[in-house]
Amino acid sequence: SYPFLSHDFFTYLFFNHVAVSYHLNPYVVTPSQFALTDLWYGFVHSVYGSYRYGIIYLIYSIIPMIFIGGSSFLTNFFALKILNGLLFFLTGLSKIPKFLVFGFLIHS
Repeated sequence: SYPFLSHDFFTYLFFNHVAVSYHLNPYVVTPSQFALTDLWYGFVHSVYGSYRYGIIYLIYSIIPMIFIGGSSFLTNFFALKILNGLLFFLTGLSKIPKFLVFGFLIHS
C-alpha cells in the first residue's frame, strides 16, 4: 500500500518549514532545537538528525510551501502530496507510447 502517513514525509515538511519560515539551513539544524517553540515538531520522527536528503529534493519540496505559504501544516501537507501525485502521474504518462495517449484524448 502507498505510505500516505509515512514518518519521512512529516520530516520533509518540517525541514521545509525550517528553511522557509525560520530561514535556517536544514543541513545544520536539528528538529530537537525547536522542541519547545514549534507546533510542527510533534509530527517529526527523527528529531536528532539534520536533513539527510539532497538539495534537489529540498528545493522541489519547498515549491508548494513558497506558493501557498509556510504557516498551515495541513495546507502544506496536501499541497506536497498533490505535487508528488502529479509528478507520479506524469512519469507514468511518459512511459506510454504517444499515439496511445493522443488516441485516448481524442476519442474520450
